[in-house]
Parts: sequence; structure tokens; C-alpha cells
Amino acid sequence: MPDTLEDAHRVIGLLWGELKDMASRVEKLSAEVARQAAPIEELEERLKHDSSNSSKPPSQDRMKGRPDQGKRKSSGRKKGGQPGHVHNVRELAPETEMDAIAQIQLPSATIFNPLIPAAFPHGTLGGAS
Repeated sequence: MPDTLEDAHRVIGLLWGELKDMASRVEKLSAEVARQAAPIEELEERLKHDSSNSSKPPSQDRMKGRPDQGKRKSSGRKKGGQPGHVHNVRELAPETEMDAIAQIQLPSATIFNPLIPAAFPHGTLGGAS
């Protein structure tokens, strides 16, 4: 707190100068923000476009991760069936409910043989069309 009137006027002058500097700075920063606002809005609009609302092909759509990805905690278990899991296996239908039963005999060791088409010239397994 100034002791004399002259000291008070000096403090007021210093504060007034700082206020003018700050007002000038705020004005410059406001102009900078206004100058940057238009390009930012344009870029945000471009980000909103995808194949569903523009002529862009789906291959140019941005990848969107799953929203819950990273939020879920790991259970510590491996993926897939766990030890003790009851396997659900579909039972074979009884022969009485089948329309036809065909037995196909494959030549031995031809499963991975590139000559299989030569073994079945008609293009079907078993050789009959």
C-alpha cells in the first residue's frame, strides 16, 4: 500500500500500463483464435464424411475401434474353451431320418495330391455326375 499520494499515482500508472499491455495481448490472441477457427471447422467437417454420407468409397472410411476396447480388464484366462468346459457336440441324425446314404471311397493318399482332378475326370468326387 503506497504511503503518499505520489506513490499511489505511480502505482496506478504502473498498473494502468500493465492493463493496457494485457488488453493488447488479449486482442491479438482473440484475432489468432478467430483466424484458426475457420480451418478447424473445415477439418472437423471433413472428418464427419464417410461412405454413408458422401461419395467416398467404403475403403476410405476411417477405422473406428470398438468403444469398449481398452476399458475392459483382462480376466487372466486364455481365449477359447476353458478347462472343465462341457463340449456341446451335435449328435448324428439317425439313419431312419436320412433321405440317402452315400459311401465314397477316396483313393489313398490323394487328399493333398495335385493330381486329384486327374483321378476324378468328371469334376466331382466319386467320378459320377
